[in-house]
Amino acid sequence: MHMAPSWRDLLVWGALTSLFAGVIPFLVVFLMYRRGRVADMHVAERGKRWIPLGASFVSGIVGLTALWAVGAPLELSALVGAYLANAVLFMVVSCWWKASIHAAVYVGAFTSCALVVGPWWWSGLAGLPLVIWARAQRGRHTVPQGVVGAALALAATAGTYLSILACWPR
Repeated sequence: MHMAPSWRDLLVWGALTSLFAGVIPFLVVFLMYRRGRVADMHVAERGKRWIPLGASFVSGIVGLTALWAVGAPLELSALVGAYLANAVLFMVVSCWWKASIHAAVYVGAFTSCALVVGPWWWSGLAGLPLVIWARAQRGRHTVPQGVVGAALALAATAGTYLSILACWPR
């Protein structure tokens, strides 16, 4: 089935995805910072990461439900599913280790674009060493923490997206 969405559809889907996968999780971190519950906006303290990651997960579930309710395409829902998988994965990993979420977001974004738009987006991963280097230079992560964050995001994003498309009825 080929879909030709209207501008209204695109705006609604984009607004819902942005709100539940971006704005609300940011506001949770911002409010935690303003109330002194975290020392910085990057939530550098590993033990406190589960709160914004958990809020991201809950927000993502609500967003996924809203996308389903307005008839968003499966591909967009699969990307939100990949976002949820990453939130859960990093909540679990953060219980024991501090993998780089900056590297994960960078890789997740380019992986999503490569899967949805086209393979030339993989070339964006050429900048990953710079992201990992910058996080290590600032003393926020070690190089292995950057590499692991990137690898986890690549596996979770691609694996979840492709599994949803393969297994979910259209």
